[in-house]
Amino acid sequence: VYGKRISTGDLYTAVENWDGKASFSRDVSISKLILAKNTAVPNQVVVRGATNALLGSFVLQAGAAEGVKISKVRVTMGATAGTDATGWTNIVLKKDTTQLASAIGTPSAHGTGDLVAISPSLIIVASSQAIINVYGDSDTTAVATDVTLGDITAIGSTSGQSITSPADAPGQSVGVTEGGALTLAADDTGTPIKAIIHGGQADVSLFKFKAKANVVENLTLNKLYVGVVNGAGNVTDVKLNGGGPASIVNGQANFSNLGITVPRGSSYSVDLSATVNSAGVLTPGNTVYIAPLYAEYNRTIGTVTMSGGVYTSYSSSTDRIAVYNIDQFTDDDPVYIDANGNGD
Repeated sequence: VYGKRISTGDLYTAVENWDGKASFSRDVSISKLILAKNTAVPNQVVVRGATNALLGSFVLQAGAAEGVKISKVRVTMGATAGTDATGWTNIVLKKDTTQLASAIGTPSAHGTGDLVAISPSLIIVASSQAIINVYGDSDTTAVATDVTLGDITAIGSTSGQSITSPADAPGQSVGVTEGGALTLAADDTGTPIKAIIHGGQADVSLFKFKAKANVVENLTLNKLYVGVVNGAGNVTDVKLNGGGPASIVNGQANFSNLGITVPRGSSYSVDLSATVNSAGVLTPGNTVYIAPLYAEYNRTIGTVTMSGGVYTSYSSSTDRIAVYNIDQFTDDDPVYIDANGNGD
């Protein structure tokens, strides 16, 4: 310590021994970045022909020392054995709904990967995380794949120092399928096995069933044709979930242009009702049966038709048609041939 005495005006130098005395200290922390698969998202099954399908989901987390700025990341399609990038295009990275980089039009061959520039840089504040999702399109040749992220270029948001890239992280496995499937099944909780109806009743519930979509994709039910046995003279104005009535023609009530969306993995409840004719025109002792005969739904690729009477084979030598299920027929049942396969 160098100083001046006020009383005498002379200068002096004083040395003090600091042994054993504490001094100020600073901990030096290195910025960190953690990359991992987002385990909250399950493995995916994508329909061939789908666009903007979710292929993988990842968690990026900044360490406690400081935030990070990410400027590049490598996206690898088909890095796992048995998978490939064939049939996949327009691969994009998004945080929420924001696209982070230009799309990879055609990803590099199996296991090579593509380095993409994040612009503007993705900023993650200290001790926080960001969810990064990878989307892509599939064509009719798409094969099973997966997405791996890695080779990340990043710096500390405060220090500007380069951050060591975390290890590559494989994401969800991605299977492919030709398309979703819709099934029709009776609603056992809503339809009695047998019920008595009375003349003059309006909008009597006759049959309840569910249209169920598998877990692959959303489906759109467009047509439903319903068979009504012994309906003539007994019931009129068949309605689907209370909508506009359909007339019974040749034992069939047709509903078209429905546009009913059945979410994947869910079901849509259908209630078929009708108005019972007045007692004066009922046919005593008749039993009225009602059941779906034909349905048509849309999926990502094409339209699918369903009918229990669809034939499986035809023999020209015997003039016989084989159907799926003979149990639906009894003696003297009329058989209608649908030449164009559209239910009409």
